[in-house]
Amino acid sequence: MYLDGKLVPPLPVQTSGLSLGVHTLAVHLSDAASNSAKYTQTFIVTTSFADVGTLITRFVTAGSVPAEVGAALQAKLDQAKALADAGSAKRASQVLHEFVSITGDQIAPGSARSTLVGDARYLIDQLNGRLAPEPATGLESEPAEGPKFIPDPVLTPLPHNPDADYHVLVFSKTTGFRHDHIPHTVAAIQKLGIANNFNVDVYDPQLPTVTLPTSPFLSLDTLKQYDTIVFESNVGHPGPLNPTTEQPNFEAYMHQGGGYVGIHGAADSFEIGTWPWYGDLVGGFFTNHPNGQNGFGQCGSCIHTEVVTEDNTHPATAHLPDRWMTVDELYNFDRNMRADVHTLLSLNEDSYQRSLNSGNAATNPLRLMNGDHPIAWCQNWDGGKAFSNILGHFRTQYYDDSFMRIILGGIETTADPRAPTARPTARPAC
Repeated sequence: MYLDGKLVPPLPVQTSGLSLGVHTLAVHLSDAASNSAKYTQTFIVTTSFADVGTLITRFVTAGSVPAEVGAALQAKLDQAKALADAGSAKRASQVLHEFVSITGDQIAPGSARSTLVGDARYLIDQLNGRLAPEPATGLESEPAEGPKFIPDPVLTPLPHNPDADYHVLVFSKTTGFRHDHIPHTVAAIQKLGIANNFNVDVYDPQLPTVTLPTSPFLSLDTLKQYDTIVFESNVGHPGPLNPTTEQPNFEAYMHQGGGYVGIHGAADSFEIGTWPWYGDLVGGFFTNHPNGQNGFGQCGSCIHTEVVTEDNTHPATAHLPDRWMTVDELYNFDRNMRADVHTLLSLNEDSYQRSLNSGNAATNPLRLMNGDHPIAWCQNWDGGKAFSNILGHFRTQYYDDSFMRIILGGIETTADPRAPTARPTARPAC
């Protein structure tokens, strides 16, 4: 959905928050078969004495206008309306100018003051016949390009570069739900490796053309060859690492200064309570996500949301604007991890908690993570460095340069660009 050309969450629009005048609301609809159309509604926001009175009451109730100021403004508004009804447009305009002066002097800068001033000036222009003629309004429709299905890439092992700065292992073995983005993520990280001079190995028996022949988690010495390990949506209940032969080696690897990067379903790996160490490493275990009906046609569980960039200096997020829109599957967690990790990105729950999907409609809002919803973070943990980005459900994201810069930042900040023997036991802050 686009409001005046800007991408916005597909939620009901509060016209009282819009400037007076002409606006356009465009909605792009598509389905899983890539049928698509764009509908554009041109409309005009006007106001009236009654509308301004409603706004005064709303702002007083919300606390943005003091009650005594609201009473004074309502008195001026009633006086101006009575004069206008009596045919005295000039005197009514003078009273409305007094309304504007009270608003400017006694209400703090912000949307309440600007809205009330703008509406009063609109009424003054209306009384004096100075409003511009209204343009044509109405609904237009046009064909639009729908989402294109991206076929799975053909994967092959990446040749090792003896002069690479560091070595990365992508671990995407699953024993539960398998995300269809996994081969696309592997291909995208291989592309990052070529462009940024690091080697990439893959362990995933379900990707036979690219996987290592045996699990590197069976040996601590093997794991120590890698500067960081990417857990790529390795969903499993029970988890994809054996608790006797593999989990202890990974714990020792991290304790000795290893690196961890978790992508999306990595937070849904291992049953809650079976490996608490892993849940602390990730930052929190997945519990559920709202179902969606306003994402891309091929991502039925995805929802439009606004993402807040909380750290604009970290290499993974420095390129991002303060707020940006995405469409993704939005995980909830078994804890609020903010006190334990350094949050890089969070979700604005107000941007989607009323979205059009089952169990999360406007009449039944879902209180997700109670308004504090980290979605990407980093931490120095148990001797190593950990980075988690829980966005990344839909395969198209791994072809988006901005999204892949988030992943690259996680890889680079958790990897040590030196030989494993030179790995320090303590690293700088994440």
